[in-house]
Amino acid sequence: MNNIFLQRILKYLIENTKMGRYEKLPDIDFHYDGYIIVPIGSGFRFDVYNKSRQPDGDFTMEWWGEMKDVYSLKNEEVIPLLDEYNNFLWELVEEINSEEDIKGEINESKKVNKKISLSPNETELMYGAYTEMGLSKEWAIEDLQSLLEWLNGLPDTITLYRLLYLTEEEKINKEELGDH
Repeated sequence: MNNIFLQRILKYLIENTKMGRYEKLPDIDFHYDGYIIVPIGSGFRFDVYNKSRQPDGDFTMEWWGEMKDVYSLKNEEVIPLLDEYNNFLWELVEEINSEEDIKGEINESKKVNKKISLSPNETELMYGAYTEMGLSKEWAIEDLQSLLEWLNGLPDTITLYRLLYLTEEEKINKEELGDH
């Protein structure tokens, strides 16, 4: 992510994400390994069980609302930010499931190579968006699969360009995203 504003948001989210482990209780068969609290809304929470994230609510809806309402991001800015943050969350899941003590820091050299996928709730949400645009569910399924294949085929590092069409260069606001 080359955009300074998006990098600041990501840094804030990472620095304010909290995690912890639960004490294992011998008399309980099913017990979460730990938890992650994400600094969106009033504190979105994931319980971690066996290297999976169990959301307490609809994370995608909370994320989308926060990024649009609080940071005024456009849809095409929200998705890459979510992808970067999800990579960080998967690192936390791995750390919670490791046998090491929590050190409070994430080793940035650890690269989690997760592919983008959608949960059933996220898939239905996307299908709903396609339906609202007047497109058939069959077309939506094919388009969504094609989009996921394309996203998962992107290299680890990409360069993004933003084209601005203006009459005067001084009108560019380099500190905040939005219309110029």
